[in-house]
Amino acid sequence: MGKGKLVTVTGIPGAGKSFMIKHLLKSDLGFEYLLSATTRNKREHEINGVDAYFMNVNEFLYLEHNNEFETVDNIFGNYYGIFKNDIQKLDKAINLIKEFVFRNPGDIKSVFPYKFSTYILPINLKVAIEELGKRQTPEEEKRNRLDYIFSQWAWIKKDENKQAFDAVHINNYDEQSVVSFRNLIKKEIEKVM
Repeated sequence: MGKGKLVTVTGIPGAGKSFMIKHLLKSDLGFEYLLSATTRNKREHEINGVDAYFMNVNEFLYLEHNNEFETVDNIFGNYYGIFKNDIQKLDKAINLIKEFVFRNPGDIKSVFPYKFSTYILPINLKVAIEELGKRQTPEEEKRNRLDYIFSQWAWIKKDENKQAFDAVHINNYDEQSVVSFRNLIKKEIEKVM
């Protein structure tokens, strides 16, 4: 039995990462979403155990202390972790998809060697900022994310930084963007079959 592939989707807030992932999960490519445990507040539309494993800081730190996580990160003041049991699905030839906040693609690849990293780049910055404004996010977190948008926008616009990812996909917030993203992922999955 071969290994499953982990596809990571990275990009600035509001770039359409979740939108692309939801469409990919509904496709015929057979992906499962790799959930994170997080101390972030649950958004109104989110469901515990479906969108993430929401928990308080003490619960998270207890699990971390007991070595339950494959990776742990602190993003915008909230803890995130991926359970070891969940990542072991790759050993059963199950393809997983996960949204990641950018840190260092090389670090992720060292933990997950069967990873295909994508960066979703919005067609323009204005749309991404409008998308961020629609979220019910505390104002301080929203300001932090806005700062992050501007720093990441400047960073990813440099060609040498785009090379840190296996693919950069432009999101025009339309059906064609969804189809081309699916085709990009399908081509990659077919390489490992």
